[in-house]
Amino acid sequence: MSYDTITVTQAKPQREANEGEYTGPDGTRSAMLIRVSDPVTEPSTMGKKSTWTHRTWFFAIDDQSEFDGQVLDSRISVTSSNSDKSKQYEAINALAGKTVPVGVELSISRHLVNRSCYIRIESNDNGFPVIRSFMAKPETGSPVQAPAPAARAESPVAAPADMPF
Repeated sequence: MSYDTITVTQAKPQREANEGEYTGPDGTRSAMLIRVSDPVTEPSTMGKKSTWTHRTWFFAIDDQSEFDGQVLDSRISVTSSNSDKSKQYEAINALAGKTVPVGVELSISRHLVNRSCYIRIESNDNGFPVIRSFMAKPETGSPVQAPAPAARAESPVAAPADMPF
């Protein structure tokens, strides 16, 4: 290979989704939290830390569209504080439907899994859909950009009165 030559190569093909993964357009959609992984520590590619610890939160679209049931995941840091600036705090409040007070302990399986919220989806530079933000569903009506929430069968979810706050 000569340093005086350049070889032009073909760009990476656009991402193709695996079976069951979200294939829809960018936008705001209703989604249900279906699972949260155990914490995982991996090498960091950003910032000064050499590692970061995160959980992967899995959301299934639940808006009765052609994308209903398709899954997106979001890696959310568990080592940062749960301040009002953290993604984990944003997701928890969206799923709870209200601001969670400081000091409250929540059970992921009892208080968060099987709850729905709105997620804002944007494609990254490689064409992968990424959850950019979480929003609580209003008690009546819906955000202008979001589709109407889907009707779901009763699921074993903590009723608002069962929440520890």
